[in-house]
Amino acid sequence: VWQFKDGAIICSGKPNGYIMTEKEYSNYVLKLKWRFPADSKGGNSGVLVHCVGPDAIWPNGYEAQLKSGSAGEFWLMADAAGKYPAIDVPAEQKDKANKDGRHFFRIEKDKVVEKKFGEWNEYEITCKDGAITLVINGTKVNEGKNTVIKKGKIALQSEGAEIHFKDITIKELK
Repeated sequence: VWQFKDGAIICSGKPNGYIMTEKEYSNYVLKLKWRFPADSKGGNSGVLVHCVGPDAIWPNGYEAQLKSGSAGEFWLMADAAGKYPAIDVPAEQKDKANKDGRHFFRIEKDKVVEKKFGEWNEYEITCKDGAITLVINGTKVNEGKNTVIKKGKIALQSEGAEIHFKDITIKELK
C-alpha cells in the first residue's frame, strides 16, 4: 500500500487504511505536498489529525479532506461507540444532506484551489488550542474551533486511489 520512491510516499489507495505517527501532537503546523497521478481521475484521501483511541478502520479525530475537487473540507471521524468529535464550523458550511452532521464544506466551495492532476499541491494544517485551520496552495479554505479532541496522532489516509505525498514537516508550536 505504501512505497517510498524518488523522495515521495506513494500510496496505492487499496486497501483502505492509513499510516500514522507514533507520537501525539497538540499545537503544531503540519505542511505537506500531495498530488494524484497525471494520468488518473483523481480520487479520495485525507490527512487525519488528533487521532485517538481504537478504531475499526478510521481513528477517532478530524479529517482534512484531500478528495479531488473537495480538498479542504472537514470530516469528523467517529469513536468506537459511533460518536463524532465536536468542532465549531460556521453553519453555512454544514452539509445538510449529510444526516449524521459530520461533513463540513470548505469556505467558498466552488472556488478552484487544487492544481491539475500530476502537479504538487501544498497543504498547511495548523492545530492550535482547539482550533484547526486548513490552507491549500496559499488560500485559507477552512477553519474549525473548539475541538473536543485537542491532541493526538497524525495519519495519512489510503482510501481507494493512488496518491503521492512529499515534503512533510511538523513544527510544534508553544
